[in-house]
Amino acid sequence: MYWTLELARYLEDAPWPAAKDELIDFAMRTGSPLEVVENLQAIEDEGEIYDTIEEIWVIGRELEWIVVDLLRHLKTELLLEHLILLHDLRT
Repeated sequence: MYWTLELARYLEDAPWPAAKDELIDFAMRTGSPLEVVENLQAIEDEGEIYDTIEEIWVIGRELEWIVVDLLRHLKTELLLEHLILLHDLRT
């Protein structure tokens, strides 16, 4: 899930506050790009009501940060494994 300012603008006139399903319905009725609908569908919620796009945007950014952190961690681990292998090959 990713949000850009351009995608978020499609929800400016949404009926805030709104539930996830209401936002999906609004996005589909108003002809929002598929990315907007997919981003809304990707939100894992438990019947929450969102007051603004910023609340949804934050959810997306938090998930993005988690993925970035995981990728950094994996890259670090792979780098360490390669360095260990190189060291073992040299000795």
